[in-house]
Amino acid sequence: MTRAARPWRLPGTTRFAPIQLRIFLAFGTTLALALAVGGWAVARYFGRVANRQIGSQQAGLARLVASSMDDKITTYLGSLEADARNCPGDVEHDRTAARRWLEDRRGLRAVFENGTFLVLPEGQLLAATPGSRFPEGQSAFIQGQAATGKPGISEAHRSADSGNAEVLMVAPIRDRNGRTRLLLAGAIDLVHDDFLGTISSQHLPDASRLTLFDAQGRILVHADGSRVFSRIDLRRWSEFLGGQGERTGERMNAAGIQTLTTASRLRSVPWVLAATLPDAEATLSAHQFRRYLQGAVAAAVALALLLTWALSHRLTENLEDLTRQIEGAADLPPGHRVLLRKGNDETGVLVNAFNGLLARLEEKAARLQKAGARSEEEMALARHVLHRLVEPGLAALPASLHMETLQMAWINGDACTYREGPPGLHFGLLCDATGHGLTAGISTLPAIQAFLSMVPRDVPLETMYLEINQRIHQLMPVDRFLCLLLVRLDLRNGSLSVLNAGLPDAILCTPDGRRRPFRSRNLPAGILEGGDPPVAETVAVTTGDRLLAFTDGVLDLLPGGEVAPSLLDGLVACPLQVHRRVIQETLALAIGDQKRLDDASWALWEVPPLLCTRVSPASGYLAPSTAELEEGFRLELAFPPQRHAVRDLLPDMMRLLSGRGLGVQDEQKLALALTEALANAVDHGLLRLDSRLKEQGFEAYEAQRQRRLAALQGGSVRLSVRLRTQGAGPLQELVVEVEDTGTGFDWRAWDPKAAGASPDPSGRGLLLLRALSRDLSFNEQGNRIRFTLPCG
Repeated sequence: MTRAARPWRLPGTTRFAPIQLRIFLAFGTTLALALAVGGWAVARYFGRVANRQIGSQQAGLARLVASSMDDKITTYLGSLEADARNCPGDVEHDRTAARRWLEDRRGLRAVFENGTFLVLPEGQLLAATPGSRFPEGQSAFIQGQAATGKPGISEAHRSADSGNAEVLMVAPIRDRNGRTRLLLAGAIDLVHDDFLGTISSQHLPDASRLTLFDAQGRILVHADGSRVFSRIDLRRWSEFLGGQGERTGERMNAAGIQTLTTASRLRSVPWVLAATLPDAEATLSAHQFRRYLQGAVAAAVALALLLTWALSHRLTENLEDLTRQIEGAADLPPGHRVLLRKGNDETGVLVNAFNGLLARLEEKAARLQKAGARSEEEMALARHVLHRLVEPGLAALPASLHMETLQMAWINGDACTYREGPPGLHFGLLCDATGHGLTAGISTLPAIQAFLSMVPRDVPLETMYLEINQRIHQLMPVDRFLCLLLVRLDLRNGSLSVLNAGLPDAILCTPDGRRRPFRSRNLPAGILEGGDPPVAETVAVTTGDRLLAFTDGVLDLLPGGEVAPSLLDGLVACPLQVHRRVIQETLALAIGDQKRLDDASWALWEVPPLLCTRVSPASGYLAPSTAELEEGFRLELAFPPQRHAVRDLLPDMMRLLSGRGLGVQDEQKLALALTEALANAVDHGLLRLDSRLKEQGFEAYEAQRQRRLAALQGGSVRLSVRLRTQGAGPLQELVVEVEDTGTGFDWRAWDPKAAGASPDPSGRGLLLLRALSRDLSFNEQGNRIRFTLPCG
């Protein structure tokens, strides 16, 4: 038994550290850390709130200033446009009249103190207010605005009078045809008090300063006049704004000082207004608060340590004694693990509770040991029953068929089995029940029993599924169901039928690399008592085709849960033994030493040579029996095929005949002969289907069959089976007669030797009947066939 963890000791000693010291260190350290972390969090929160408030106030005022600038620029341009619309129509031909008209615009002169001007579209000055000087180098700007016919603002330039940044605003004067005949212009100093001059000395909270720069990175307005028209790093400002119209955040200025910066783009002109505040000034109040808080936290920590030391002193030695007893209890044998009570305080209550706990644990350990033994016995019994059901079928697998289950360490719900049906028929079952353990293993028993009991009668897969579904639904709880896959391989006509109910896609591969999946088209068995009719898919197969089927456990073992790359690619052309060995080694390598959570069952079936290709016509008909035979039992049956399928009727007929002295081999031979004779009567006698359709694929043949069967009006098939014995002796022969209401066929043109040698599927059914029976004959019309099956 593992010993309990020992209490903490002083380093380098064998004595326990005093419990008072341990509690003091534990609780004192916790309180100190809590106070320190709390103080740090409060200081950090206060700093963030202070920075956020300062930034919000700075951003709000910067936004207000920027909005005011936009409003002024819009207002000034509006004034120019209003006066431009009132300009007389002949002033461009009279400079004196033009100058007089400008002098009368007192409102404009009050706004544009650096002068107002009338300019020709070519850029020549026509008139100017007295004492004003038209800015140089503006001809290109004037011509551009004249071409667009829209008001605008020039790039900032240095004023010849003040040396400050100056802009020229223009508004077009149009003639009656809408063409620009003159331009009314006004020059304004950006630092004029009535325009933008206030921002050069504007202080935001905590000494923030405002700066205005244009799209070329030139400073237009700054508190330091010497920096006007100096350039800034426009790329860094663009990265700071990041395409936004306004942003507030931390930024390093050109002097290497960390600042709290707000940048706002103007709407009317491509200028940016920036407000900056050094972090040292922004966080000054937060630093002062942090210093006060640090002192308060230090005092609180000291007080907390003193209180912890005083409280820890009240612990008694009973707790240490209890610790020593618990430590030594693990070394005592069962039944002697009892602690002594040496006090009436809480430790005494703890001793009583611990003694009761030890007694219950020892009792539970004994019960668990017995329950484990019973569980192993039940598991062994369930495994034995499953093996007795499954192993005989797996042991009887032909060489071309392989099925395997990789069991976990305990019983699970995976199982696979096989059973041969009537001659030429092979049936397989893969199932995966919900859950794990014994209950999951029990869920597979009804399915396996139903499967094994129905295979000898060649029950359709749909009927098998319905029977299994009913048994699971009746026997198992509602939360238990069974995923399964039923396989029927018919070597007589080269067909493969698969019914998938909840398992991964089974894959049919051909030697030339084609693949055909059989997806789950049915609910797992046991979920619903009724539901939609089950669906089984049937395809034509030929020698060498391979079917790979598996449960979910295989997908869990493969990379990405994909089967084809690991178990199919490049392997279909290999011999079956090589293919099977590669799958086994791949799954074993994927399992390794890991503990799997689910079983993994899989099947690899290769279609052997078809039965019809192995039957060769006899040299002649067998001679009829010369003994005097008596007819002991006779079965007469007539049915319309559109209401009663042959495969549904055949199991009932075989049950009726099986108790009349037929041996196992006679039953299988009769089932095979009846299947072929009745199928020929329906498919070729009534539906007039051509066997050559099968060359296009069994699915095409079956689709045509269903269409003709649905359109069939009237028509029936009559079956007669007579059992003949020699007196009271055993059964000697069966005389079978099958007749349909169709037009018949030309049986005289059928050549048994040519049918046996030709790859054409036409006539193969008759060839099989001829090999199984004697006295094969037809009526004159060719719609009735009669043959005799010898028995015994």
